Amino acid sequence: MDWSKIEGETRLDMLVQKAAIEQVNSNYCWGLDTRDTELFLSVFHEDGIWDFGAAFGTFSGKAAIREGFEATLGMMAEMHHLTADTVLEIDGDHATGRSHAYARAILADGRHHRLVAHYKDTYARRDGVWGYLHREITVFPPFPMPGDGS
Repeated sequence: MDWSKIEGETRLDMLVQKAAIEQVNSNYCWGLDTRDTELFLSVFHEDGIWDFGAAFGTFSGKAAIREGFEATLGMMAEMHHLTADTVLEIDGDHATGRSHAYARAILADGRHHRLVAHYKDTYARRDGVWGYLHREITVFPPFPMPGDGS
């Protein structure tokens, strides 16, 4: 999407919609990191899909997403997510996006873990509220850091 070619009232509306979608992404991270189940679930539509692939599985619908979220909380004592490089394509009540994520965690057994991932998202605006229809997460192989023993 070439944002420089958007003009007038459409420009303002697109910026508002972009901010609303970015809030979905931020609430996803805050929900995970603060262990706030309701905030985390609020970013998915009822028929949403949380697709973590081979790393953690795919969860379809809010009930399954809740189960996946609770399982994640059981594995992690602490998490911190950062999302960057978000690119959005907005078309009315639908949008797609991609971004990078960095996360560090302390696992339930005390080990430290970090990952770099790519998010591929499909969003919808329903009743004026943006949410995920599908969040696909591709996790990149772990990388060693000097002095961390990995």
